[in-house]
Amino acid sequence: MLELSSSQLTLIELRKSVDGQDSDELAASSVAWRKSAVSLDSPEGVEELTAAFREAARTHDLHGCKVRVVLSGDYCVLRTLRGAVDEVQRELLQLEQRSRMYLSLGVGEKVLVSSTWAVDARHAHATAAVCNQATLDAIQAASDAAGIDVAVIEPALCALARAARRLAETPTGAYLLVNVSPSSVEVGVCHEDQLLLDYRPGGRAASTNLLPLLENHLNRLSRHIGRCLRTAPPDIRQVYLCGDEQSVRRAAQQFERQAAIKVHVIKPQDVRATWRFASGEGCVSAAGLGGVLAAYLAEDERGVPNLMQHIIECKRAPLRPALVRSALPLAATLLVAASMAFVNARLQSELDVMQTELDGLAVAEARSTELRLQLLAARAKLTELDKLAGQLPAELGEELILSIAACMPSDVWLRQLEITDRRRARLQGASYLEAGVYDFVRWLELAPRLDEVALRGTSPSTSANGPVTSFDLELTISSEHQPPQPHHRSAAAADASKSPVGAGLAAATPSLPAD
Repeated sequence: MLELSSSQLTLIELRKSVDGQDSDELAASSVAWRKSAVSLDSPEGVEELTAAFREAARTHDLHGCKVRVVLSGDYCVLRTLRGAVDEVQRELLQLEQRSRMYLSLGVGEKVLVSSTWAVDARHAHATAAVCNQATLDAIQAASDAAGIDVAVIEPALCALARAARRLAETPTGAYLLVNVSPSSVEVGVCHEDQLLLDYRPGGRAASTNLLPLLENHLNRLSRHIGRCLRTAPPDIRQVYLCGDEQSVRRAAQQFERQAAIKVHVIKPQDVRATWRFASGEGCVSAAGLGGVLAAYLAEDERGVPNLMQHIIECKRAPLRPALVRSALPLAATLLVAASMAFVNARLQSELDVMQTELDGLAVAEARSTELRLQLLAARAKLTELDKLAGQLPAELGEELILSIAACMPSDVWLRQLEITDRRRARLQGASYLEAGVYDFVRWLELAPRLDEVALRGTSPSTSANGPVTSFDLELTISSEHQPPQPHHRSAAAADASKSPVGAGLAAATPSLPAD
């Protein structure tokens, strides 16, 4: 632990017991780090602080060790807020905007770091520390040059409040923690174990006039405690003094002549802990011991702002380059996906155009299929008619067949043609439409060489393609076209003239042309 004041640097090393049976040891030393420098943030001040840090790191082997820095009130100011959660957040924002007004911390940019904890479901307590950016930069430069890893930078008043909670007689009620030095006075207003106010008297307050200063502001401080706790203003009757030994002695002498305020001087041995001093007990302050006590507490101790957070946040690498590098593979993948989607959309558009053209050809395709089927049916009918013509007697010829075929509508076909005595013909067939049968009869009546056409009957029937109307008709072949008959026929010719000729046509076919 390093305690940094305006001119002194105190180092307290905690050596914890390995087996846990022996007491921990404290070794302390103090050096005057400031020799000729005007201020800490000056180039000379940074050099002198770096030299002191290097000497401390060499003496106590602090290279690579995590160190806690306790910063005196000369370099930082504490502000506490208490109230509703939204009010506390709003006041913290306003406090950050007004941080440049802390001229006692020097010119330049100021840094505000806060720690907030919940009092209950609706109220919160916040402790904020304000420090000059140049001061933090000087501490960081000195620690980096010395090879010291600074983990926490906390105000001395927070460390002093932690040490006060470990006194043999733990303070109760409202009390004041006063840290005096030859050049300044810090007054912490506390209630029970909570630090409520860092009171800085105006002007150059010295330890020699501490009593008049407190008497003038005691009622005001009491009212402030009442407002924070939302209770009646309590009486402040206890003051705890610590700091420079001679300054503490002079301040304590002022309270000997009055009895209203009880004064307690905090000595290092009054802070109860499991350690023992190995060396340097005389140069240790109560604030320094409060910083050492943090090693025994949780890292997320409430109400303790860590000024090192600002340095860590400033040293973090910007997220944008890392995010850009991480997003490059994803961007490339998205680009490839977008390109493939574009190509796919273009190909799909071409396919849609081709499908539209194909759908437009569907009518022509259907008509082509219909004509092809009609052609096949016509060819099949011609084949069957040729078979019939081949089976007819030679004297009838194919003229009769062509005449009958010319009279057949497209939905009529013949199953059987029977010719008897070269004069009588009987036709049996079917039609998809009943009207086709009558059209066939009508055309036969008008045909030459065909007489006495008689429809013997019709009957409903079925076929592979649906319901049909079967018919049976007879007709007479005109004698004027009948070839002369010989007086003597052979038995084979007679049998051929009497035998029926079957002409089965498999499907409905269009009518043949007359020629």
